[in-house]
Amino acid sequence: MNLFNSLHHQARLNPASPAISCGQTKYCYEEFHDRVVRLGNALLDLGVRKGDRVATLLLNCHRYLELYYATALIGAIIVPLNYRLAPKELAYIMNDSESETLFVDEALLQLIKPVNSELQTLRRTIFTSGSSETPPGMLHYETLVSNASAVLPQVKTEDSDLAGIFYTGGTTGLAKGVMLSHLNLIINAYHMLINLPLIKGEVYCHAAPMFHLANGGAMYGNTMHGSKHTFIKAFDPKIAMETIQSEKVTS
Repeated sequence: MNLFNSLHHQARLNPASPAISCGQTKYCYEEFHDRVVRLGNALLDLGVRKGDRVATLLLNCHRYLELYYATALIGAIIVPLNYRLAPKELAYIMNDSESETLFVDEALLQLIKPVNSELQTLRRTIFTSGSSETPPGMLHYETLVSNASAVLPQVKTEDSDLAGIFYTGGTTGLAKGVMLSHLNLIINAYHMLINLPLIKGEVYCHAAPMFHLANGGAMYGNTMHGSKHTFIKAFDPKIAMETIQSEKVTS
């Protein structure tokens, strides 16, 4: 069992159904699936292997969702970083998790720059911001995706394999990495689907920060259901209300 399987199922069952609406970016499930497969292959091409840690320092967007599924697809372990932490705290998590790959948003570069030299295991940084000029020494997300193979990679995973390491807030000391398997996260999504039955044509808005598991069950559950995902970068009441109206958000 792999978290990617639900996306693969939807792409086969409902390929033309709306999957992503992120600003001007719109993808159906077939296109979403294709981008995830390409991203997974791009990571493999860079040398990322099963069990490797991939850290993410991003605001909410469709690329974050793609990363959750692409890392699962190739058996890598996602390490979502809380952008509310101080640079030293982020460096501690990166080193503690032994993350070798970092995806970073343009808006959050200033959090990692002061501690870049302290990241002991970091081997590659991927810049995720659309068409913006890529900073020196970084790779560009969209270039990697567009140049990668669309052939589904064959990486064997087990239910018990780690899918993510989610760090606690560290309110009483250093943050602790909570290790969750594919099965842990899939069962959590099942619980969400049982308790919050979704309707046909569901439109889910990623309003909670996507680094946090408060968004996790709904994120995976809505893909299982075949919902459309829409996003606000960070919570703002006015933007949230405008998005609910324009995207016809149901949950």
